[in-house]
Amino acid sequence: MDIGTLLRAARDHLDREPAFTLDTATTALSWMAAGHGYDLRAGDIWQAMGYALHAAEALGRVESTRGLIQALAQDQGTDAFVRERLVNGTTDVPGH
Repeated sequence: MDIGTLLRAARDHLDREPAFTLDTATTALSWMAAGHGYDLRAGDIWQAMGYALHAAEALGRVESTRGLIQALAQDQGTDAFVRERLVNGTTDVPGH
């Protein structure tokens, strides 16, 4: 699975298909948390968080999506690089 492909798909469907975007973005987050992804950058993690939260807003699922992100951030099995970015977030991510 390619993180870049997942992020492009999430971005391209954000406005028209928020449910697809939410699923794709959370899949990307879970995949990154598991330590997958070559040359992973902080921006990839923040993009996935942003797409997931924007889609969740459209679907009324912000709290459950934030809960998923928080669970990944607290899971000791989450890749350390990813966990730090999930915990610290960015000003570009809604709710952070």
